[in-house]
Amino acid sequence: MNRFASQLILYGGVATSAVALFLVYIVSGLGFNLMGLYWLFVVPVGAVIVGVVSGIGYAVMSKWTNYRASKFDVLLVMCVSLMTYAASHYVTYRHVLSVHQLTPKQVSFVTYMRLTTEKATMKGRHGEGGGEVGKFGYALLLLEALGFCGGAVLPLVLVSANAYCENCRRYMKKDWEGYHSSELTTAELRGKKDEKSAMITAAIQEVLGRTFGEVKEEETQDSAGTAIDGDMLEKWRGEMSATAGKKSLASVQVTVKQCDQCGRQHAAIKLNFMNVSKEAKSKDLASTYIEAEGPIEAETV
Repeated sequence: MNRFASQLILYGGVATSAVALFLVYIVSGLGFNLMGLYWLFVVPVGAVIVGVVSGIGYAVMSKWTNYRASKFDVLLVMCVSLMTYAASHYVTYRHVLSVHQLTPKQVSFVTYMRLTTEKATMKGRHGEGGGEVGKFGYALLLLEALGFCGGAVLPLVLVSANAYCENCRRYMKKDWEGYHSSELTTAELRGKKDEKSAMITAAIQEVLGRTFGEVKEEETQDSAGTAIDGDMLEKWRGEMSATAGKKSLASVQVTVKQCDQCGRQHAAIKLNFMNVSKEAKSKDLASTYIEAEGPIEAETV
């Protein structure tokens, strides 16, 4: 089953890679080199975008088959992505030949890559350009390849990071989400920096206290190490609000996912708060797996 699911993931990625290549071909026909789009001259934004499009299929099939990709699968995706990246340049190469009515015998793919790499010029936001990049173009080409492969594997990595039931070999589904929000609000955040900091600390203590019980002052941004079990989750479910207070200085957020076969649960607990500049901040407190029956497996972040 794992081998079959792994193959399906690969097929899904190959399908969306073909879509990505078609996208590159269409954009090339409009006179724009999407793969050559950079931000601040060194960040290969275009390559990352095309890579993400090509990698969507891996993530979709992983979710659909309930198969969490292994390290070998990720390595395989990287290899396929590297081939797809080379193919994207080849697609552009063939398009250039057709536009200029040339044949591969007249201009080989290797010659095309050398010319486009060394003779490329970098343009700014307003179209101003500099000289040819020369040998530096090969460094940019490497950045493109890394950006493309990184973008391709990103969707699969994000899906694989979701709560997963190893017993039933399936991804867990969201069951519920709740919040304990502080009574102190951003409208009350006034005074000097020390006074604001004290108010934020008090708000954090309040929500942590309501969630975990009495918390020591030095533990205001960490869970108190309370053992989390099914009874505690049910208690939180009954008393927590379904939404966070938009103007609260702090809140504890609990997101619970559950395996629809064995009932195993996963609780992700996060502390959300405002800093003295009224900027939203968050801190992961714990990520906990709770068996339907039996011992608790918990990992504090």
